[in-house]
Amino acid sequence: RVSTMFYDVMVNAVSYTDSLAEVTGEEGYQFMIMDVSLWAAEDLNEPVDMYYYDFAVEWMDDYCEPLKTGLVEGQLPDEYTITKEETRGKLVFYVPKDTEILALTCIDYYYTEESEEAQYGTLYVTYLPTEDWTR
Repeated sequence: RVSTMFYDVMVNAVSYTDSLAEVTGEEGYQFMIMDVSLWAAEDLNEPVDMYYYDFAVEWMDDYCEPLKTGLVEGQLPDEYTITKEETRGKLVFYVPKDTEILALTCIDYYYTEESEEAQYGTLYVTYLPTEDWTR
């Protein structure tokens, strides 16, 4: 479980497949389906708006954001809100088959009244299994 400034995230399971929803991946790539649980940070008194691009999976010298919704049952929407109650859903990524290291990354970012530019905080990295796995 990783605790950021705004939310907590826990990876419950990871699975891999060559095709989803009648879409077959390119040679050397596969779909990774990640089952996650999310909660708003304990010290926040309001819900947290989340977006598909709040997470990324990185490998050696590249990364990908989750694919947009509609590929698997239970996939988190492109935009959603979480509270202190558990929100559970799936994120789908498109990753290389032969990579030995995959990592889920997320970064704290926010906007202030003084600036329209995003302010960035801590980068969080969680290493992932490269084969099917369940907590």
